[in-house]
Amino acid sequence: MLSIFVVGCNGRMGKIVCNLIKESKDMYITGGYDSNCNPKVNVPGVEVSSSIIDLENVDVVIDFSRPSATLKAVEAAIEYNVPMVIATTGFSKDQEATIEEAAQSIPIFMSENMSIGVGRFDRLVIIAAKMLSDYDTEILEAHNSKMSTKGNTSCEHISYFMKKGDEVITLSHRTNNPSIFAEGALKCASYIANVHENRIYTMNDYLNFLGI
Repeated sequence: MLSIFVVGCNGRMGKIVCNLIKESKDMYITGGYDSNCNPKVNVPGVEVSSSIIDLENVDVVIDFSRPSATLKAVEAAIEYNVPMVIATTGFSKDQEATIEEAAQSIPIFMSENMSIGVGRFDRLVIIAAKMLSDYDTEILEAHNSKMSTKGNTSCEHISYFMKKGDEVITLSHRTNNPSIFAEGALKCASYIANVHENRIYTMNDYLNFLGI
């Protein structure tokens, strides 16, 4: 079984990740880290710390947190030689450089969007753009809580291919449940736990691994 440590475990996505791991037969949680740590908010059954990131006997770190916490986790991951999945965004250029340097010591999977479906959608858009090179292209990303059927903010990516305003070809992808991102992170965690080269891995690498 894959042992996972969750950084940002008390956040919205972190809790979803923890609950999915607890439901899994192939993974288990060794612990979590979150600056917001108290019995009222901690995920039941998860040992949470606000000060220590102990990666003893951990196979993979999944990070849904903030840049400052991510960098702290990176330091620990290097110390314990543990690969990471980083789903946090908003890094400065200096912070990105630190992560790139860390990837010389451990494998790091990094993506701004952990949805496997969005990764496949991006590939479809690339194929369509080659087929429709004489069309004008417009890409839209929309977030709308009213679009959701489950009470969660949905995210929709739409690519328009237009020809002189007389013809429009549309490709779209909609996410209605944030668990999609957590599920993607877990799949990528299983993937990164079994790579052998220290570097930054992206969704393209995972899709290539799937043969897509």
